[in-house]
Amino acid sequence: MSKHCFIPETGNFYKANLHCHSTFSDGALTPGQLKEVYLAHGYSIIAFTDHELMHDNSHLTDDRFLALTGYEIAASLPDSSRGPYGEGRCVHINLISPEPHRLKHVCFDPGFIGRWCDHDGIAGIAEYYGEIVPHTGTTEWVNKVIAEGRGHGFLVTFNHPSWSCLDYGDYGGYEGLWGLELFNTGCDKAGNIDSANVYDHFLRRGKYMMPLATDDNHQGLPSVDKPRGSMCGGWVTIRAERLDYETIFAALERGDFYASTGPEIRSLYAEDGVLHIACSPVRRILVSSAGQACAQAYPDQFGETIAGADLTFATKGEDGTWQTGMKGYIRVTIEDAEGHQAWSKAIPVAELLDNPVVAP
Repeated sequence: MSKHCFIPETGNFYKANLHCHSTFSDGALTPGQLKEVYLAHGYSIIAFTDHELMHDNSHLTDDRFLALTGYEIAASLPDSSRGPYGEGRCVHINLISPEPHRLKHVCFDPGFIGRWCDHDGIAGIAEYYGEIVPHTGTTEWVNKVIAEGRGHGFLVTFNHPSWSCLDYGDYGGYEGLWGLELFNTGCDKAGNIDSANVYDHFLRRGKYMMPLATDDNHQGLPSVDKPRGSMCGGWVTIRAERLDYETIFAALERGDFYASTGPEIRSLYAEDGVLHIACSPVRRILVSSAGQACAQAYPDQFGETIAGADLTFATKGEDGTWQTGMKGYIRVTIEDAEGHQAWSKAIPVAELLDNPVVAP
């Protein structure tokens, strides 16, 4: 069985917030202020995803920091009685541009600009692909956004499904997403905790995407170190050779990262039926799949921690083929003593076994 790495074995680790609002829309801090706050808390990357309009913040990029260009678009579902950005059933989608200076939008709807920011003049000169597309919130509209976004090279993310009051009947028809927010700090602090079950809903149907933890922050400086603050609570840790736009974007696209609210995954790979995990001290390591079968590691006593495990997920039969009770895919969750978690991406079991024979 060949070796399969969930994250690369070489490169530097870069901490990133991939969902961030500034004074360009409804955030309290300027992009420059956000850069300083996040640098002070160990981050190297922010994707600036203000509502509806992209802005070029590349002047903030230097040898310590990378500004990614992006934006968030949203709509109410047709049966929602509330506004598209407040309470009620809605869908929010982030798009991260493949190039720092590419500010051409997909499925553009200028009618939404004034709801969040005083940029009606910019809306009149904003560049966009194709025709203006009203934000209807239907599955067809969402899939059009995804398809056009991916078609033009964007990374497309489904944001905070719990806060948006959505269930599988709403999002089950979404196709082609790059990423999904398993955790969103702003929504968590508001009491709307996004469950990793949503990730499994997609994966069990063969819809593979990347797990994300983000901040979606709107608050100002006093919130940073407060229990209710929505900054620096969820992130992705990317492993890449260099801190430049092309390298980081490619690493994100490949999934060379993990999502976290605290713990670190330092090494994670599968080889010869064993999953090898090295991490910061945690109280639980869980390997899950599409079925009931799982593998877990715990310390010997309550109050103790472990810094890794070697967990068997497949065995070699007498006929030389690998067999496993794991169905569909494998992904890893670790949890530290304070309840903070980190999540790996999912990899299909068939990719991890040379001759997959999956037990019923």
